[in-house]
Amino acid sequence: MTTDTILHPPPVVSGHWRTVTNILIIFVFGCVSGAFSMMLIDQHRVGDALLRGETSIGDLLERRLMRDILLEPGQRKSVHDLFEANAHQRQELEVRIRPQIQTLDQATTARIDALLQPDQREQFHNNLAQIEEHYGHKLFDPGAAATNGASGVAPEIP
Repeated sequence: MTTDTILHPPPVVSGHWRTVTNILIIFVFGCVSGAFSMMLIDQHRVGDALLRGETSIGDLLERRLMRDILLEPGQRKSVHDLFEANAHQRQELEVRIRPQIQTLDQATTARIDALLQPDQREQFHNNLAQIEEHYGHKLFDPGAAATNGASGVAPEIP
């Protein structure tokens, strides 16, 4: 063994294999980042669709159930009927509790307004308006309780 061999050992991986290894690493990172990006995009699309009311959790669950489980036609109809009945019951329940939610929203908005300076309050209401414009519904509806027959008295927030 010469001193040149000791000072400059031969490369463990030759130039050709190093190039192949680098290409494979880049490919794997590309796959991982693409999968992660698609997951975020899908999550965002589903969230937007739900907030706009284009679909419901029941519809998404039903589609997922149909895709992942091999159901017979009778089972598929029964599952669909159960999801539909659930959706109708949820809508009826929402109609009954909507005035309470709107009163709570009014109280929450009033308490937030009380904490903020005038310029902060204006920005807060601008942000609420942007959310309403983007998603098609109000996050907090400060005037809803008065317009929907609720008492307008702010409930205690625990």
